[in-house]
Amino acid sequence: YGDYREAIHAWLRQPRLSCQVLREPGGPLQAFCLIGLLPVPDGRILGYVYGVGVWVNLRRSGLGRKVLEAALSEVRARAARWGISEVVLEVAEHNQAARRLFRAAGFSEGSSTPVPGERRYPSGARSVTMSLALEHSDTDPAERERAS
Repeated sequence: YGDYREAIHAWLRQPRLSCQVLREPGGPLQAFCLIGLLPVPDGRILGYVYGVGVWVNLRRSGLGRKVLEAALSEVRARAARWGISEVVLEVAEHNQAARRLFRAAGFSEGSSTPVPGERRYPSGARSVTMSLALEHSDTDPAERERAS
């Protein structure tokens, strides 16, 4: 997508956001994943992957998969409460590594719901919409832990 430094501040102000980060204790950020909510014209709300980022020298190390899985796990646990049954994302058409990552996590190209907004990145690259249907529990991990 480009430089996350400005966009990430806006994303972090979104309500009901799953923000997962990986870093060594006391060390710099290694990877992050942000999933929030996206209202769509038909009145439903989708989960929306705002971004997955991995520090350049750590790419292809499994960190992207790890933060994405952690964020999706949290979103699944809260899906019923948040009122979502699908998570969508946009990925640059030419970004085959990211598309493989998302397919491995269960996403498929396309969505049952058109995602509003621009279909191109600021760089001019076309975007591809991918979606993941959620099977979620009615309680989040903390609530399950308290119940057990």
